[in-house]
Amino acid sequence: MTTQKPAPRRGAPLAIAVSGLAATLVAAAGVWQLTTASYADEAPQRTSLTQAIDGGSAYLLDCVGAPETRPTQYVLTCADANAQLTNVSWNRWGGAKATGTGTFVANTCEPDCARGRDASYPVEITADRLDPEGSAAAYRRIVLTYPDQAPPSAIDGREVFELPVLAQP
Repeated sequence: MTTQKPAPRRGAPLAIAVSGLAATLVAAAGVWQLTTASYADEAPQRTSLTQAIDGGSAYLLDCVGAPETRPTQYVLTCADANAQLTNVSWNRWGGAKATGTGTFVANTCEPDCARGRDASYPVEITADRLDPEGSAAAYRRIVLTYPDQAPPSAIDGREVFELPVLAQP
C-alpha cells in the first residue's frame, strides 16, 4: 500500500508572512505615533544663525557642556583648569561677536604644574564663530588680546582658544 503525501500548501507560508508583516507594520505605526506624540513638543527646532544672533540667545559651553550666557568666570582649559578668565565684564553679547574685558589667570607650571603659581594678566576678550544649536547659537572660539604684558603662551599679544562643541542647550 502506498501512502500519498499531501500536496504542499503553497499559499500558507505566504499568508503567514503577509500577516506577520502586517502585524509588524501596525505595531511600528503605533510606536511611531507614540513617539511623535510624546516628543513632538520637546524636539529642538533648528533656527537660522540670523535668528539666534538677533534674538540674543548666544552662549558659551562650559567644561561639562552646559550653556553659559555672559559668564563672569570661564575655564579655558578643561583638562586641568590651568587657564581661565575671571572678573569678566561683557560689553557686547548676542551678536556675531561678543566682546568684553577681564583677567586671564594661568598656572605658570614652574617648576611643574602641581607646584606652579597663578599669574594674572588684564585681557580683552572676543568670542566668535557662532554655530547654531537648536534655538540658540554657541560661540566656538575665544580670542584674547593682551593690552599690557602677555603670558609666554601668547603670540604677538594674542591667544586663541577653540571651544567645546558637545552641548545641548
